[in-house]
Amino acid sequence: MMSIRKFMLILTSLLALEGCATNLEVTYKSDPPGATLYTNGKSLGYAPVTLNYQVDEKDRQRGWLLLSAPTAKWLSGAEASRADGIRAELRNSLSQEYTFYRPDNFPGREQDVRFGLEVERLQVEKARADQQAWYNLLLQMQLQQQQEQQQRQQRQQQMYIQCLPDGRGGLNCLSY
Repeated sequence: MMSIRKFMLILTSLLALEGCATNLEVTYKSDPPGATLYTNGKSLGYAPVTLNYQVDEKDRQRGWLLLSAPTAKWLSGAEASRADGIRAELRNSLSQEYTFYRPDNFPGREQDVRFGLEVERLQVEKARADQQAWYNLLLQMQLQQQQEQQQRQQRQQQMYIQCLPDGRGGLNCLSY
């Protein structure tokens, strides 16, 4: 038989989970890469772009969420969008991907492919630079910690001697 304590712990956990908001994470990609994603006329950046959507209890019970998807625009002017939105099935995963495909009948595909490759190259360079910056910051923090530790050790090793007359012609000396 389950103890009251265990039952209360399970009940509390379930209630806490029930009240928690859940987020659906959707990564929007483009084929070819490098399309700029827009929502409500505002640029979100070059694909891939990850957006988070709040999932409420009603969405969870229904099992899906209708997303207002961004529009993908390539350098050539080609566009792809889903005016009817995207139905995200919550039973699949709370981390999903959607790819916008460039229309084949629009001129300038080669230009868009070259641009996409350049965007990917720049993203790799940025990731490397970010990684190097974090590494440099970590080294700087380690160096600062080492210097602070050395300073503490030096303070501990310093010994001071104070001598005062003892009133009988001698000295009383204290070290600290």
